[in-house]
Amino acid sequence: MVQLLWVDDKGNSFDASELSDGTLGFLATLCALFQPGNALVAIDEPEAHLHPDALMRLVGAARSLSERQPILLTTQSDTLIGLLDDTPESVVVAQREDDEARLVRPGPEELREWLKTFSLRDMRRELEEWRPVS
Repeated sequence: MVQLLWVDDKGNSFDASELSDGTLGFLATLCALFQPGNALVAIDEPEAHLHPDALMRLVGAARSLSERQPILLTTQSDTLIGLLDDTPESVVVAQREDDEARLVRPGPEELREWLKTFSLRDMRRELEEWRPVS
């Protein structure tokens, strides 16, 4: 059993049950990223419950660690994708085409344009209209 005890800069200690969902999610994701070895680490929607500053730190850690092992982050967040706009080669977008999903690696300019026009509301609407091929 693992027990988490958080101690702040004033020496006050907190049990994990007293921490926010965002803090617990952030710590759990960091633990997953820092596992030893070089196996694929896949994290679905790492931005969930995170403050934008925490997300920026998480993406920074993932970038550093991706030099030694493969890391896959899946997201519907244009904020997370925007944090990767200086490395567009790391972004793969799933697009609907003829009722099938197709994976596309956008170029730097295409990614910037996509981030200007794309919104989560638009994506949600698209996903509601799309149905998997039976």
